Amino acid sequence: MDVTSFAGQFEDAGRRFGELKIGVVGDFAVDAYWMLDDTQGELSVETGKRAYTVARQSYTLGGAGNVMANLAALGVGRLEAFGVRGDDLFGGVLTGLLADIGVDTGGMLVQREDWDTHVFAKPHVHGEELRRLDFGFHNSLSPATVANLADCLAGRIGTLDALIVNQQMPRPLVKGQMLERLNELAERFSARLIVVDSREDIGSYRGMVQKGD
Repeated sequence: MDVTSFAGQFEDAGRRFGELKIGVVGDFAVDAYWMLDDTQGELSVETGKRAYTVARQSYTLGGAGNVMANLAALGVGRLEAFGVRGDDLFGGVLTGLLADIGVDTGGMLVQREDWDTHVFAKPHVHGEELRRLDFGFHNSLSPATVANLADCLAGRIGTLDALIVNQQMPRPLVKGQMLERLNELAERFSARLIVVDSREDIGSYRGMVQKGD
């Protein structure tokens, strides 16, 4: 195939991206970058130690949010996020970042207890990244949230061209009862394309295309 022919096919495929409706369900996260200055902070009255000042900060999408960002960059016409966020500051940051790239966040549910928004906080001093601070690694999904998210997916999956499942966290969203409900949906909507990218329990997903297949 010559370069001109390949370029034409790529452009045709790119135009079709705009007609697609794709959902992503899984571990949405925020990557937080804090650039710290250890020369100007006040001495703490309580500890006697000099405080860090935050010289710069930035926030980007991580986990399933990174999948969304890639789909948006490809020009997919409609994107829908299905997940859980905490009733906290970073939950607002997460939904704001998704909205900024045109994602419908109606499927992002808020669990007010036992759930913190997933955050990978990366402090840097003198250009060196310090030990990362991880939020949300002690989360526990409630039965009510499982039921509500499964109902939300059931109501929307029939309108999508594809659903992508992303599992990244050690205590992921899609596990246990949530995984079983997703398997039930895959059987019920067997004509719908569901693609799974999972770091663990990949063999527990039924009726779905596994990444690498």
